[in-house]
Amino acid sequence: MNLVERGFAVAVLVGSLTPFHSTDPTPAGNRPPTEQEKAYDLATAALDAQKWAAAADAYAEAVRLAGDKTDAALYWQAYALGKASRRADALGVLKDLTSRFPKSRWKKDARALEVELKGGAADAGEDDDDEIKVLALDSLMRQDPDRAITHLESLLSRPGGTKLKEKALFVLTQSSSERAQNLLVKIARGQLHGDQQRHAIEYLVMAGGPKNLALLDEIYASTPSRDVKVKILESFMIAGDGERILRAARNEKEPELRRAAINQLGALGATAELVQLYQTEKEREVKQTILDSLHVAGAVDKLSEVARTEANEDLRATAIERLGLFEKAQTEAVLLEIYRKDGGKRPRTAVLDALFVQGNARALIEIAKTEKDRPLRRSAVEKLSLMNSKEASEYLLKLLGE
Repeated sequence: MNLVERGFAVAVLVGSLTPFHSTDPTPAGNRPPTEQEKAYDLATAALDAQKWAAAADAYAEAVRLAGDKTDAALYWQAYALGKASRRADALGVLKDLTSRFPKSRWKKDARALEVELKGGAADAGEDDDDEIKVLALDSLMRQDPDRAITHLESLLSRPGGTKLKEKALFVLTQSSSERAQNLLVKIARGQLHGDQQRHAIEYLVMAGGPKNLALLDEIYASTPSRDVKVKILESFMIAGDGERILRAARNEKEPELRRAAINQLGALGATAELVQLYQTEKEREVKQTILDSLHVAGAVDKLSEVARTEANEDLRATAIERLGLFEKAQTEAVLLEIYRKDGGKRPRTAVLDALFVQGNARALIEIAKTEKDRPLRRSAVEKLSLMNSKEASEYLLKLLGE
C-alpha cells in the first residue's frame, strides 16, 4: 500500500480529526507539507481516535519517509503499539529511537514509556533516574490509576530514596481517584509512610478546598507530634486561614506552639487577629511575641498605639524598639513624640536605641541638644559617636568646640 492509499485508509478509519499530540512546529511559511508530515498528521489523527493499530502503521510509514519528524514518529509508534498490547514490538521501536537519535528531545519520554511498558521496572543501570520514574508514574496514573497506586505504594515502602518518594507523592495528589485520595489522607494522618507525612500535608494545602483544611484541623487536634503541628500551622498560613491559626494561638497549651502560631499570624499579615489576641493575652512573654509579629506584619499604627498606651514599661519599650526596625520616614515622628511625652526612663532609652538602629542621626542630635538628663544625653551622644554619619560627625565637632 502506497502513502496515498494508506492515508486514505486511515482517514476512513478516523474521519476528519485535528491532531493534538504533535508538538513540532508547523511548516514554515506557506510551503505545502512534506510527505512525512502528511503521514505524521494522519497517524496522529488515528492516535487521537484511539485507533491504535492504524496509528502504529501510519507512524511506521512516517518513519520510513525522510524528514524532521522521524524521532517523534518512532516515539508515537511505540506508544500506539503499547496501547495495542504489542509491548515487545513497542520496546523494539523505542530501542531503535534511542540508538538512532541519542540526543533527541523525545529521549526522556521514550525512557518513561519504556519503564511503563515494563511494568515499572527499568533496566539495570537506569533505575537511579528519578525523573524518568516520575514521568512513567505520572503517565501510568493518568491511564491506569489503580496500577500506578500499587507501584507508588511499593516505592514509598522502600528504604531511602527520599527525593523520589516526594516526587512520587506529588504525582499521587494529581489523581482524583478515591483510592489515591484515601492513600494521601492516610499518609497525612501519619498512618502510613510516616517519613512523607509532612509532604502529604503540604500537598493537601496545595490542592486547597475546605475539605482538606478541615482534615488538617483534625490532624492538628489529634497528633502528638510538635513538628507536625508546626507544619500544619505553616500550611494554614499558606492557605491564608488566619481563623484556624488564631484558634491555635489562643488554645494551644505548649508555649512553643503558641509562639509558632503567633509567628504565622505575623507572616500572614493578620493584624486584626494579632491585636485581638494582644488585648486578651495575660502572659507578658506571649505579648512580646505578638509585638514581634506585629512588626513582621508591618503594623506601624498598632505598634505605635501600644508604644504610647501600654501600661507595662517593658512591653512599651519592646513596641518602641520594634518601631525602630521600620524606615525613618515611617516612625521618626512617633518616636520623638513618645520621647518628649513619656516620663519613664526605660521607654525613653528604648527610643534612643530605636533611633540608633534606624541610623537616624538627625533625631538623635535633636535629642542631644535639648535633653537635660545627663545619662540620657550621654547615651544619645555615645550613639552618635558610633554612627558613620557626616551629620553626626559635624555635631560632635561642635561639641568639642564648646
